[in-house]
Amino acid sequence: MRSSTARLARLLPLGLTLLPACFGAGSRSFLFQGTGLEEKAEREETFALPLKEGERLAFEEIGGNVEVVADAAAEPTLRVRLVAHGSTQEEAQRILERYRARVEPQRGGLVVRYEGDPYVIEEGNVTWTIGASAHFSATVPPGIRVRARTTSGKVAVRGPLADCDLETKFGEVEATDVEGNLLARTSSGPMRIARARGGEVQVVSEFGNLTLEDVRAETVRAESRSGRVALEDVAAESIRVRSGFGELDLSRVSGDVEARTSSGAVTVAEAGEGRLVLRTDFGTVKVRDASGQLEAESRSGAVTVTDFAGDASVKSGFGSLALEGVFRKLDARTTSGSVTGKIAAGSAPASAWHLSSGFGNVTLEVPATFDCRLEAETSFGEVESDFHLGSRDDRKTLTGDVNAGGEVVRLETKSGSIRVRKVAP
Repeated sequence: MRSSTARLARLLPLGLTLLPACFGAGSRSFLFQGTGLEEKAEREETFALPLKEGERLAFEEIGGNVEVVADAAAEPTLRVRLVAHGSTQEEAQRILERYRARVEPQRGGLVVRYEGDPYVIEEGNVTWTIGASAHFSATVPPGIRVRARTTSGKVAVRGPLADCDLETKFGEVEATDVEGNLLARTSSGPMRIARARGGEVQVVSEFGNLTLEDVRAETVRAESRSGRVALEDVAAESIRVRSGFGELDLSRVSGDVEARTSSGAVTVAEAGEGRLVLRTDFGTVKVRDASGQLEAESRSGAVTVTDFAGDASVKSGFGSLALEGVFRKLDARTTSGSVTGKIAAGSAPASAWHLSSGFGNVTLEVPATFDCRLEAETSFGEVESDFHLGSRDDRKTLTGDVNAGGEVVRLETKSGSIRVRKVAP
């Protein structure tokens, strides 16, 4: 028998994944998962799935890929493909014979289990355990509920299916045409959800990108500790999107939206009437073609808002602010950067407005017919206005009624100029 060092040297160039299982005094243990051994043995098992609409198919602690497809015209069937690798054909076959799949009745449906004992090789102070992988492919009637738990592998379901509860430790998740509650989780891998209809849609990945498309639900939650989160054509009463490290990209969303990331850009386009709460610690915030109530903040980055209608509160620790649209309430503040407000016709302050910068210019463009009480002040700079508001003692302050007067619009900067521009309505 070859030495453990020689055997390890032979396996590693073949791309075998070695996972340390434990470390004891003077000994090492590894679990083999992959195709690094040259010889292969495989077997396919087939099971009937006597399921009816509304019943559940469960996969419990499966070690491999899981695929479920709803097809009204096909016979409900589970096909399991088992694969084992070894240094010889006989070794691969011995490993394969240790594993099997079972389908058992369970209250309200069926449960699929995968059982087996890893093949153990001990050479000196090194122990290898080699297991068999499996791929589970099920065809079911429409309207089946699915629960899938796999320790390592991809989970993919395609409906029409009812409630789905999907989880993999290491692998991607895909779900299409789910009509019910959808819970999907992975410790590491991307996730894609499309055409989901239900009460709750919850998608969580520790490390991986998330994509949700064409979703209608009461609540939607999409969260990744590290990865991009993208939503397109998503409507819900409540939409919550988070990433620890990654950008957030939301397009055609409707409902109350809360989107937060510690590091990355936040982009929202075509948001329906509702409440938008957008936060990033490091990155830009961009909002286009939205309406309702907006709260947007970046601790370090620019905030840009265009084609907006409603109430807006916009802040940046270090970054410029640019706002364009029809506003009722407006509060825009940055510690360092310029502030530009382009106020469209139809805007009318419902309460006092405030645009300010610690270090930067402040510019306000309003229609010639805009009504307000203007208060402008700079500590180091000048105030200029296209509206004649009477005599002035200095060029650092300006106060007066614009047209018929009204709610206060306050512009201020500690270091920078202030400009009030009159534009054609």
